[in-house]
Amino acid sequence: MERPSPAPSYTYDTIVELQKYYARVLEGKIGLIIGDDLLESFAQWFKYEEIPRMVDIILARRAPRGPCGAQPVSIGFAYTPLNNALLEISSTDIRERIAQRRAWQYLAGNRVSEYIKAEKLYGCGDF
Repeated sequence: MERPSPAPSYTYDTIVELQKYYARVLEGKIGLIIGDDLLESFAQWFKYEEIPRMVDIILARRAPRGPCGAQPVSIGFAYTPLNNALLEISSTDIRERIAQRRAWQYLAGNRVSEYIKAEKLYGCGDF
């Protein structure tokens, strides 16, 4: 696949590219994991109505809500709930830590950390 351009990167466009790239080996739909914290803004995503038709949505829990924890999610498309552990880690936090030259690798794990360093993502230089 080609390296992404500096222009905005939309989930819809990424799905289209992945479908093309893996067309010969795909059986069924691509799975798209999104955090339940993104549901509020999902209707603002580029071509958001098309996304649930193109992929199987897998909904990950991001943070407990309310005094009794997570509440049932009611949305206008089918999804598979992911019963994942709740961790206090976010990509925003990792990017901020990299920018501030604070420890971050332990939050991302070895493979992801190595990829971020190798590709010099988020301003990650040789440190």
